[in-house]
Amino acid sequence: SMPLMNAPFVLAEVSAALQDLKDRGESRKIYLSQFPLTDEDARYLMEFLSTGSVVIEHRDLSRTVWRETGFQGVWWGEYYDASMKVALRTIEIAPVPGFVLAQAEDIAEAAERMRHALQNSQAAVAGA
Repeated sequence: SMPLMNAPFVLAEVSAALQDLKDRGESRKIYLSQFPLTDEDARYLMEFLSTGSVVIEHRDLSRTVWRETGFQGVWWGEYYDASMKVALRTIEIAPVPGFVLAQAEDIAEAAERMRHALQNSQAAVAGA
């Protein structure tokens, strides 16, 4: 089999980033496209990182999937394009991938929407 090229370097980056997350609460996103990876590299990375128990899927215009690795705080991210091909691969070092976290303004809008929906449904029940 071919020798590994960039996998050991990527894992050293991930290890340093995980240490930063532990020490300073800093999250980090590593774009795997920045490192030319051979098939052997990709296989080695996936085997080394292994899989955890959490999978997060985001569906919007396109699909994004984050898989927790065997190392809590390390996520394997795959961003799909419209034709469902993986357009971008990342390794994200964070308690939860940042993209998943609900933003304050979205939460504010949701609270307002639920309040109205509840008022409308109560009015409908009262009028029934």
